[in-house]
This record gives sequence, structure tokens and C-alpha cells, in this order.
Amino acid sequence: MKKIYKLLTMILLVLSLVSCLAPHLIIYDQAINNRSLKINIGTVWGRELYCINANAGDQLRVYYEVTDGLVILEIKDPNSNVIYKGNGQEVSKFKLRLTDSGKYSILVKSFGANGFVYIDREEKEK
Repeated sequence: MKKIYKLLTMILLVLSLVSCLAPHLIIYDQAINNRSLKINIGTVWGRELYCINANAGDQLRVYYEVTDGLVILEIKDPNSNVIYKGNGQEVSKFKLRLTDSGKYSILVKSFGANGFVYIDREEKEK
């Protein structure tokens, strides 16, 4: 009987630990309907996934402001091809001309970093 109690106690302990860590281990898919995205890196612990809809010919303006720690930013086109991957140290401000229409994925990886990533979508001029 003591073994069953020990086993149940261990299971409850593991479940409570997993429930505390789960928000930091899950990838969040947040649809962004407006033209800009501001990501507070200080609130990212692990990985977060954002999405932004865009049309072919639109442009993304990306600006990093990382005060400490390491941040990895990865942007994928609607076909899951990586169109940018970097840490904001070599380049902190750039523009990307988009070639496809659809949902672009923006993955942010951070562990204890601080700062912001700003992404603005400029529509193609008609």
C-alpha cells in the first residue's frame, strides 16, 4: 500500500511540475490581423510562434532591440521555407520583400533575454 501512495505522490508531483512548465514549452500560434507586431522578448521563455498574413510584393520591416541574452528569430514563408534566420547581432534592422501570398510564420526563441522585436508589414504599392 505504501508503494501505491509513493507512486501516486510521484505522479502528482510530475503533473504539477509539467503544468507549471507547459506554458513555456508550447508553441503559441497567434494570428496577427493588423500591420505590425511588437514582441517583448522578456516575456518569451523558450519558443513562441506568431503568424502574419501578407501578399506577394508586401514588405516586412524588422527591427531588433536586444539588451541582453540571445534571441533567435526565424521567418518562414507560406511554403515553410526559411526566408530569414538570425539573432539580431549581425543585423538589427532590415527589410524583406515577400514573394508569396499567405501566412508567414515568425518563430522567436529566447532564454532569459530582454528587449523587443518589431515587425511592420508594408503593403505593396498599387
